Amino acid sequence: MTPAQLQNVFEWFTTAELLLGRLVIFALYLIGLWTLGRGIFFPACPLPSSPGGLKMTRILLLVLTLCLLNISADAIAKDKKPIEWKTGTLLDARTERGRRTVPINGQYQQLRDDQSYYVIDDGEKYTYLVRRSMTSRRDRPLEVTINGPIKFAVDDHDILLLDEKGKQHRLAIEQKALRQVDPESRK
Repeated sequence: MTPAQLQNVFEWFTTAELLLGRLVIFALYLIGLWTLGRGIFFPACPLPSSPGGLKMTRILLLVLTLCLLNISADAIAKDKKPIEWKTGTLLDARTERGRRTVPINGQYQQLRDDQSYYVIDDGEKYTYLVRRSMTSRRDRPLEVTINGPIKFAVDDHDILLLDEKGKQHRLAIEQKALRQVDPESRK
């Protein structure tokens, strides 16, 4: 077998193993729910009909649910594809100040609603206009240099951006445009 075929077989077994593991965990969860009130697996646990038994049953049910959610979250996190970082050029950055009216305790208050816009050239095919909302008092525009290199990754309708300190930020893509090519470079 070639290395590519071995890799495909390995990926299939990993996926099947993950699916089988999820099914086993779900079956154990259902068995746990069924036996909780009967005192089968938990003989020290009082029955729900006794005083304090209902509270203990709810606690055990909560623990089983949290365990299942934790395992499911780990499985989902493993399914995510790795981030493909690109280096582009930050062409422009600007901030627009704004206010929003929100009802708080029966009164209307004006709160911050600033928007920062960044234009990123990926150096290959596209230019992106991305937006970052700043609603908290602590929110500041990103520490980036205009006309400088910037690391980013496209993730569906968002862009992940690394500022100059290496901190990751998620920004919404407002516009995606094909790069304008100089007529002289076509010749």
